[in-house]
Amino acid sequence: MRKCIARDLSYLAAICILCLFPVLSHANVLKYYKYASTDENGDKFFFGESPRFDKLRKYFAVELDEAGRIRKHALHINGKKGWEIIRNYDGTSKYFHELLKLSPNGDRKTIIKIQRNDDGSVFKTEEYDKDGRLIGYVTRKASTSFWNSKKRKVKFTFYNANGEWKSKTTSYFENGKLLKEKYHCSKCQYTISYYDTDTGLVKSSDTKFCNGAFAEWRAFYDSDGLLVKWKGYDKSGKRYAVQEYQDELRVKDEGWRGNEHHVKKIDYDDNRQEKSAEFTINDRFICRFEYERRPTGIVKRTLAYDKEGILIAEYPGRRVLHVDPTGKAYDRRKSIIYKRGKFY
Repeated sequence: MRKCIARDLSYLAAICILCLFPVLSHANVLKYYKYASTDENGDKFFFGESPRFDKLRKYFAVELDEAGRIRKHALHINGKKGWEIIRNYDGTSKYFHELLKLSPNGDRKTIIKIQRNDDGSVFKTEEYDKDGRLIGYVTRKASTSFWNSKKRKVKFTFYNANGEWKSKTTSYFENGKLLKEKYHCSKCQYTISYYDTDTGLVKSSDTKFCNGAFAEWRAFYDSDGLLVKWKGYDKSGKRYAVQEYQDELRVKDEGWRGNEHHVKKIDYDDNRQEKSAEFTINDRFICRFEYERRPTGIVKRTLAYDKEGILIAEYPGRRVLHVDPTGKAYDRRKSIIYKRGKFY
């Protein structure tokens, strides 16, 4: 609900060093950090080094080469390793030209090729599957505030392999620190997220929906920095929705519409990606969403089934979690309805 699609370039264990990265050059160094954020190129950087990482429920394992450049990094939560990101460099250049993204269970791999200007700034990235087929690409355009040279605005626009617009993120920086992001997941819906510059964690966000509705969200974390809950409120300050998280995965999404209590319970696969969701209203079963993914992990389509397991709708090209009474997705994109009559 708060985010209508997953972030396109999203960057998602063992405790012993040998389990973290089996192939480790004698010249390379492993470090562990509590926090991460994003720079103006869209690259991850890490801070809050923690030698006693084994005491943390959440940390980033980062391998540095002999030149101090990041070679690999991965997020670890409650002893489980997430997606591993590998950076490839040309010679002694401080800028990497390629990223390899490896899924936790090793069955998925994507390649991101990076195009840079002479000053090292990124102007385009292209994502390919393990067989070299283009998945999509991102363009980047940066500008400096006329009134304050320390403030920068960077626009990332996401396209599919056919060049069709998918989404857009505009990031706002000051002194190199990310302050907020405005994320358009459709032409008429967007979310603005506000960040804590000391931790890189999202503090709150505002969402404007295509139907004109508005929601304000507040994030709640435990003492280890793990996200446990989002609470949403409408314009009048009335409770609008609650999202619950386990291991930073959203497992329950509750919303209130007048006298209706909407609940989605979400299941995940071994790669920490959404597998299915059960949708109920006032404890009455409405449908079960199943997410059909491509080998890269990108959602190919969403299938909706009734209680008897009969297909009642499908939604091409994206993940859908909530529909209106006729079964149509709220993002106003294509919905193929097979069920006769209303969903609820």
